[in-house]
Amino acid sequence: LKGVGRHSAKHLHAYLNGKIERSDSGDMKFGRAAHCMILEPERFDGAFPIASKCSAIKADNTQCTNNPSLRLKNGEWRCGVHADVTEKDPNDGRKKIIIETALPVVDFVTQSELTRLCAMRDAVKASHVQEYLKRPGYSEMSIQWQQLGFTLKTRIDRMSVEEHRITQIDLKKCQVGAANFEDCQWACEKYGYHIASWFHYAAAQAAFPGIPIESYILFVEDNEPFDTHLLQVSDQDIEIATANIVNQLARYKRCLASGQMEGCQPYVNPDKAGILPARTVAKLLG
Repeated sequence: LKGVGRHSAKHLHAYLNGKIERSDSGDMKFGRAAHCMILEPERFDGAFPIASKCSAIKADNTQCTNNPSLRLKNGEWRCGVHADVTEKDPNDGRKKIIIETALPVVDFVTQSELTRLCAMRDAVKASHVQEYLKRPGYSEMSIQWQQLGFTLKTRIDRMSVEEHRITQIDLKKCQVGAANFEDCQWACEKYGYHIASWFHYAAAQAAFPGIPIESYILFVEDNEPFDTHLLQVSDQDIEIATANIVNQLARYKRCLASGQMEGCQPYVNPDKAGILPARTVAKLLG
């Protein structure tokens, strides 16, 4: 609902049925490492091994300098080019046979990435947000519940549960200079963080009814000076997200009943609507 669900019922249906794959990336892997380092440091060493450069020796007798993406059974790191270890075929010395193939490692960090991750952790520890993270609770907590005629599920980065309050933290890494108030608000709008916050909020209401909820988005820069910014989710944010989600799921439910999934543009562009977004036109024309 935060991503493909905002496009059309057809896209949401395709995603829920596994027809739209979510590709992984180096940026996403670093984000997972940042979550672990800041929220679950005790788990970091086992979950994110530190990789070295490729250990293969090239034909000119020099060591490969490529970054690793795989590792062998004996612990050596290899790049994609040198993933296979070969030797001469005993039956035909002109050919080579593969004797070992490097095993893929999904999550790992390089030494330089580790340095950045430690700095991000230290920046959070030095900021006032540390008082929220010290509250007793759970990291990477999943909650499933029934609402709006669907089974919903969400994963909360950090949630403390006390008798008088629930505190939720959604951690987001950002680029240098993006940890100011306006850029953080822009990112929340662009990436639908209010939608995710609604899921976190609704999940906590379902699991712990009657306890007041404080929900926050924590932004941490991923390079020097590793600045941080904490935004609190307001009642208005939840209200806007509620309307969005209710409309999306109601549309999806109608499509399921009819058997026809609406696409992105079920009708022709309205007369005189133009090609620019209405918000951009309003801003440029004052």
